[in-house]
Amino acid sequence: MNKMKLILAFAQAIASVSVVEAWGWQGHGISGNLAQFKLTPIALKMVQTLLPGFTKGKLGNAASWADKVKRKPEYAWAKGLHYINPEDTPPTYCGYDKQRDCPKDCIGTGITNLTNMLNANWRAAVQDIDQGRIKYVDRFAAEQKLGRAKEPSKERHDYTEFEIFSEKQSIETRSSSALERLTGVQETLMFLIHAIGDIHQPLHATGRDKGGNQAPVKFDGKKCNLHSVWDTRMLLKRKLEFPNYMLHLQATMNKTMIRPCDKDIVNEVTGSSANSLVGQIVFDAVESHLSKPIYVCVDDWIAESNRINCDAVWKNFTYGMETGSTYFDANKEVVEMQLIRAGLRGADVLNQIFV
Repeated sequence: MNKMKLILAFAQAIASVSVVEAWGWQGHGISGNLAQFKLTPIALKMVQTLLPGFTKGKLGNAASWADKVKRKPEYAWAKGLHYINPEDTPPTYCGYDKQRDCPKDCIGTGITNLTNMLNANWRAAVQDIDQGRIKYVDRFAAEQKLGRAKEPSKERHDYTEFEIFSEKQSIETRSSSALERLTGVQETLMFLIHAIGDIHQPLHATGRDKGGNQAPVKFDGKKCNLHSVWDTRMLLKRKLEFPNYMLHLQATMNKTMIRPCDKDIVNEVTGSSANSLVGQIVFDAVESHLSKPIYVCVDDWIAESNRINCDAVWKNFTYGMETGSTYFDANKEVVEMQLIRAGLRGADVLNQIFV
């Protein structure tokens, strides 16, 4: 499947969902790095082979890419790949009903379809690399040797490129098919790890106050909204409590058990709610590439995050309240557990794909 078909297919999977901000880049970086710690050797090798150069082979660097590009016109189709709006009223009522809240397409079907698309296409991209149809060129490193390099901006990821060479053609007549295939796989992988992270941010799984964006509060005396508190502010404050925060999270993760999945991806995409076009594309991929089902629990993840809105996020909430003290102490470990769950589950999905 080339990049254009990939984009069109996935666009239909999420077209009905609107946009909010995601975990801050710190949160996505943490969940991505935690996922990488739990990859099998073969999955780690494939991730490092396939990720674009700016990531330096790290899921933590790749996980926030979807937020960096979502306002670019060419990625307008992916604006919905961040959250879902259940018909809830936390803290009095929380509940996710797939037929009611995602009758056709949403982030849940998006994650499922991304999983299938990555599984269907990554082998061909790796083969292109192994057989020399793709040559990686690091322009920044080359210019650095000549003393002409400028440090790339953190917002720019175009200082690396893949050049495509056909075995029977000169450099002047390059083929774009391998580049399109690789780019599609790279973007699918980065969207997937990002979306798994987003669905574990509780305010991406509630319809109240636009996911907390319209809920004004204070954090350590500074005016902000509740969404930003859960995206970034509690996390940054929590990091100050530990000299090595990642070691703390890894130790907690190693003691964490998560419920195994009970739904396979074939049932997920061929059920009554599946979009016909996307369902057909995914069904072909499943038939062609899966020797066994890839298990995901997207609906369980959504329901779990939604429930946290009643149990923690909106519990004893009042507009304008201070959230940097008592509220922070009550919820800081909830934030951490969601990041750990995102890391563990992201790793589990990738370990099933890269075999």
